[in-house]
Amino acid sequence: MEYVEYIDKNEYVILYRMHAPGSIAEIPSFVAGKPVRMLADHLFAEEPSALWNASQIRREPEEADRLEKALCGSSLEVIRIPEGVEAIGNYVFYGCYNLREVSFPA
Repeated sequence: MEYVEYIDKNEYVILYRMHAPGSIAEIPSFVAGKPVRMLADHLFAEEPSALWNASQIRREPEEADRLEKALCGSSLEVIRIPEGVEAIGNYVFYGCYNLREVSFPA
């Protein structure tokens, strides 16, 4: 089952990791009913950001098992960023050597 990990900032969320099969990352506009406003540092890097304490990281859907591999590194080819994302953290695309397309909203 696909799932995302995020940091809840009360009025919005920061997307921390995405877990799913394949090579296309479709960033959701909303997670847990809140808008995604930022992509965390190292989101698609092989190693996730160490800036966040594990207790701050939430999962959606909560009942998802942790079997899906993170969408990251050389496995990624396409990333689609929706309207509403206002900030992209440092090294978000680090190690994405096969990335051929990134789409941003107008």
